[in-house]
Amino acid sequence: MLQQRVLQTGGMDAINSALAKQVCTDLMKDNNLTNIKIDYDKDLEAVYLWSQYEDGRLVAFLPTLYSKSIDFTLVNNLQQKLSSSITFLAIVDNTANILYYQISNKLLEKQ
Repeated sequence: MLQQRVLQTGGMDAINSALAKQVCTDLMKDNNLTNIKIDYDKDLEAVYLWSQYEDGRLVAFLPTLYSKSIDFTLVNNLQQKLSSSITFLAIVDNTANILYYQISNKLLEKQ
């Protein structure tokens, strides 16, 4: 059902669909999160997951593959769109490990 929901969002390729499913499966193990949802933003052309902590704070997760460069513009645009959420970058490696990095106000690429 999760895979079907992801694919119905449209515009998402198989890799992003698989990453979203993998991150969602991992997040479901966290008892502090409730009502985990996968969303696709057509304007940003990005998939992300969002949920709530038990205390009501909103949280968003942007899945990315470890071998791809981080799209800093996308991260910043997602943060602006979800300004009331705590944002995490979820980096998935080839062994199915997922590293979560909380992003504060703005993520900038080193110049």
